[in-house]
Amino acid sequence: MKRPLVIGLVSAAVVATALPAQAMTPRTAGWSPFVPPSASELALLREGLPQILYTVTCGGLTATGWSADAFNDTVGDWDTVLVTTPSVARACLTAAPTVQQGDDTFEAKGWNSAAAAGLVLLTGERYYADWDFVPSPRVGQWLAVGARGASAQPLDLLQRRVATVGDDTFTLDQAIDAAYGGAPVMDNRGRVLGVMSQAGIEVTGTPQFCAVLFDCTDPTRVWWDITAPSKVTRAKAVGAKGSVVVTWGPVTDDGGAEVAYWYHSGDGVWKYSDAFRVVIKARARTKVQVTIVSINDAGPGPSTTVTARAK
Repeated sequence: MKRPLVIGLVSAAVVATALPAQAMTPRTAGWSPFVPPSASELALLREGLPQILYTVTCGGLTATGWSADAFNDTVGDWDTVLVTTPSVARACLTAAPTVQQGDDTFEAKGWNSAAAAGLVLLTGERYYADWDFVPSPRVGQWLAVGARGASAQPLDLLQRRVATVGDDTFTLDQAIDAAYGGAPVMDNRGRVLGVMSQAGIEVTGTPQFCAVLFDCTDPTRVWWDITAPSKVTRAKAVGAKGSVVVTWGPVTDDGGAEVAYWYHSGDGVWKYSDAFRVVIKARARTKVQVTIVSINDAGPGPSTTVTARAK
């Protein structure tokens, strides 16, 4: 069966997939699109990403291809869809594709060469980047770009920032070598925001793949137009025998996406709760301080801190 690739970014997310709120991990409660992953998270990305990257060559043209989860019934018996540059995909319609991953070579055929979507089909079930609409890129946002070179070996993972954002494209703050053409451009949670052009600075955004890789509820929609949620409501802490009881109400503005609630009691360890009520055990007369934060796939909302003493 097809296997989504888990690379351990920030939230150990499936590559390119916005996490369901209940699956977020403690570190995610402090997530910001502008902050680079830690050294250990980058190491996990460098280790896992090559499993979805391929080198695609057709008619003398070469680019990176990466395996994507596609919600499209027209692929027939072909198991895996590779996203690559339109120019290479066009060449693959008339020339037999050579698709490599390291020393391995795969049977493939050209499939789609639309201006926005260069696609090649592979036999066999591979690791894939399961992707969908993600929050719109923001100027200054941290990005990673990974690729395979003409030798089918992984190229260096590059770190960049978003320079400008258009309706369905965006640009990087520094140009990238043409060898990275077709590469996935990811945020700091491993979600694909777009595909690297061979121009070295422009990125084709995922909205251009509507109806090609997946069905969109609104093909004119730009990425996933959401914002961080508002803070929790009615938060309070009440002392009880041997504990402090903390309660809160839901946000008044979810930002357009499902909201999760996380809290910590001063130890820095974030915990998830969907009950709007937690009980913190403590010795009598011990002061307990609890911070609560709301979060969706655009990031965290404002935090709220409440304090009480156990009885």
